[in-house]
Amino acid sequence: MNKKLINRIGALALCLCACASGFVGCKKPDISQGDNHEEEIDSTKTQLYVYNYDGGYRTDWLYAAKERYEALHAEDTNWETGKKGVQIYVNAPKMGIDANKVKSNRDEIYFAEDVPYFGMQDVMGGDITPALTTENPYDNNKRVIDKFTEAQKNYYGVKDASGEMKYYGVPNYAGYFGIAYNIDLFEEKQYYIKDGVTEFPADNLYDCFVHSEAEKKSAGPDGEYGTSDDGLPVTYTEFYALCDYISQMGQTPFEWSGQFYEKHLTGLLFSLVAQNEGSQQMMLTYDASGTATTLGTVQNGVFVKDSVSTQINSSNAYELARRKGTYDGIEFIRRLITTSAWQNEDAFKTSVSHMNAQEKFLKAGKVGNDKPIAMLVDGIWWESEATATFDSMTKSKGEAYSKNNRNFGWMPLPKAEKDDTHTNTLIDDMYSLCFMKKDIEDWKKPLAYDFIQFMYSDESLAEFSTITNTPKALTYTMSKEDKAKMSPYGRSLIEMKENSDVIYPISRSSLFANNQSTFRDSRLFTTKIDGKIVSSPAKAFHEGNTDSTEICFNGIYDYFKNNLTIWG
Repeated sequence: MNKKLINRIGALALCLCACASGFVGCKKPDISQGDNHEEEIDSTKTQLYVYNYDGGYRTDWLYAAKERYEALHAEDTNWETGKKGVQIYVNAPKMGIDANKVKSNRDEIYFAEDVPYFGMQDVMGGDITPALTTENPYDNNKRVIDKFTEAQKNYYGVKDASGEMKYYGVPNYAGYFGIAYNIDLFEEKQYYIKDGVTEFPADNLYDCFVHSEAEKKSAGPDGEYGTSDDGLPVTYTEFYALCDYISQMGQTPFEWSGQFYEKHLTGLLFSLVAQNEGSQQMMLTYDASGTATTLGTVQNGVFVKDSVSTQINSSNAYELARRKGTYDGIEFIRRLITTSAWQNEDAFKTSVSHMNAQEKFLKAGKVGNDKPIAMLVDGIWWESEATATFDSMTKSKGEAYSKNNRNFGWMPLPKAEKDDTHTNTLIDDMYSLCFMKKDIEDWKKPLAYDFIQFMYSDESLAEFSTITNTPKALTYTMSKEDKAKMSPYGRSLIEMKENSDVIYPISRSSLFANNQSTFRDSRLFTTKIDGKIVSSPAKAFHEGNTDSTEICFNGIYDYFKNNLTIWG
């Protein structure tokens, strides 16, 4: 790996928050209360120190796995002389890692996010090939590597000097941005499009929606009747009509974090672009190779596709800023931001955090005087992150308010136009990774490999999903029994992942390898308006830089073509 790349990796890593891994020596954590304080070290056992970023996915899943692993290995005497058993010592700070401190930190196994993989083996990550490529004793001898997609195998596999393939990380949790919706409210108010409706007159939306169980809903995004998405919007036109109808019915279509509106709405934009472009066209961004078929320009306020396709390479990949999916996604975000009747009144208040927004979404129509809220813009981890609110409401109002008894779902995103393929596309921009510390002692590496294999068995992956109600970024199947343990929201999300084309925006192209941070969702939609660089369309619309989708769209192309030096 060249020095230039290593320096870029180090610089990106330094942008992450520092890791707090000092020893305190306190009581054993009370897992049921989400207590992440360090426990006492048991000097009679061998310790394996495990870091987990205690963010939206929390750490309950790791504590559950810790207890099972320790029980399985309670009689082990093969690690250190005079010691019996293994203690998985969890460090779960609410801060990200600093790559330059991993070497001096005590933690040996990491579950982290926003990890730049290229070059990390030179800075912090150790070779975990044996854990991934040998038969897993905890998983009927299946291999962890076989749960990777082909794209993941190609990305995470690094050839050493002898040409042998090595692996320095394994994908951790999945992370998609999008829209959660209140199914209980949709059922109560019958916010479902009536079958056969093709026109949505603003003055007669009432007749476009069903009003009883006897009326037939539209087939929904999957095109099939009798499935969970019946009656949900397929196109932007239908979605806008739904928002208008909810507002006309005296309720609030949307909630999102005012403090993080730009991050969340840009994450939604990224997901909308992927939904419209599909995996093949989206991956051109990262591979910098292939045929772009959706590029165009805006003429007289209308997007017009190019008459010929464009061959993409590393010197002209900025042309991908002219995608139709990008134009359509920007228009969707513009409508959300500029239509005040669709928003909760605190949509842009900087005092409203993501957790405040989740709490408002859960309590609206249930506690206090806020009108019910139909949808929330957030990441898939929102329900796990809102655990304290669920618990508080359950304690004060009863079991009807628990996660398992409230009915939320992950909404299939609409497309700009009707698409007869009915393909649902998800994109994971989390870059979450499990890795082993590079400088772990040699005698302890087999224990680390063993623990990684344990954590990536089907049993442990399913346990993670049942506890967090979210998926890992790997290919695995959950049983009906496992899904039954999840909340309605968790089942909705897992089943959507199982029935979707999932994009992992990773590549071995040199363009991506040398410019990883440029290809994050937070950077891909930087625009230039009247000579001013604006970080996102969401910010441009909210702060009044423009009210034009065309200007935002053209500004993105201008920025990527003329303001970045990564091409060629």
